Amino acid sequence: MAEDEVLGSAGAAGQTVTVQERELRRLLLDETTFDAAVEEYFSIGGLQPGVEFAPGVQVEPDPATRERGLVGRALLSLVNDILTRRRHARYERMVEEHPTIPRVVAEGDSWFLHPLIPDVIDQLTSGSEPRLAIKSYAAAGDTLASMWRTNEVLAAAERENAAAILLSGGGNDVLGDQFPAFLNAWSPDDGTGPARLLNENFEKKVGHLASLYEQIALEARRRLPATLLVVHGYDYVLPGVEKPDRSLHQNPGKWLGRHLTAAGITEQGEREDVLRHLLDRFSDEVLGPIVSLRNVAYADTRGAVGVHEWADEIHPTADGFNAVAARILRTVEDRL
Repeated sequence: MAEDEVLGSAGAAGQTVTVQERELRRLLLDETTFDAAVEEYFSIGGLQPGVEFAPGVQVEPDPATRERGLVGRALLSLVNDILTRRRHARYERMVEEHPTIPRVVAEGDSWFLHPLIPDVIDQLTSGSEPRLAIKSYAAAGDTLASMWRTNEVLAAAERENAAAILLSGGGNDVLGDQFPAFLNAWSPDDGTGPARLLNENFEKKVGHLASLYEQIALEARRRLPATLLVVHGYDYVLPGVEKPDRSLHQNPGKWLGRHLTAAGITEQGEREDVLRHLLDRFSDEVLGPIVSLRNVAYADTRGAVGVHEWADEIHPTADGFNAVAARILRTVEDRL
């Protein structure tokens, strides 16, 4: 199949496009076609791990790997791996060209690795005069528990003699697959405000994440006492609606919005209040306890993203990510 018969065929409204697994793998492994293939055949996975196939794209497995689910996971993992290798190569070039630049290691989720939008790490390392050299191990859709389990970042920070570690973790834990399990059915305000709409499952999650962050911070201090650990609490995500009014720059509610609707939480202001409350609890009760540690710095990124700077319910646009990156950079430079 000719290359121009593959690329450029997906994405039409209502159209289903089938691509052979071996052909898609070839496009991804070719440096000259990787970017176009990712844009054409994949989308960010929302609240699911990693990236996913774009609407209407069907991948036909090779005869040796007939399990469609396994094929999908393998190809999506390949996208993340290639993006990570690219970033590592950029890091090596940067430290060679700028020997005195601060070396930083990063771990995180889709706010640090978004295949389709210039994310926080892209913003911090772009331009002719970058302020930081960042070796990133982020993966779209990663959870804090998974980051701690693999624990690549501390070993990498030791090898690189890193001045700082950037950590973006917890967003998928509170806004991911478990999000609907945190919601109570709507009830009239009893004086407790949006807190009444979050249940004991959320309380347990807050405690679990606080414990994980404490373990990470204490282990980082033990192994790397001179290295700064920088954390952030995301921004107030905007739940979408089923029939978005484009004049108001609203996004479809296919992730957060549909679960809020299912719980009977339908008034947009109240929906936003629930998520503001959830993310304030994350910042104050998950990250708050470790901020007093001498090796930890907290970048408060709440309110950084403008109302028209959201690409979807949970990811900023490039401009929105740039605003978040600016706050993180200021925090790092204030402490180094």
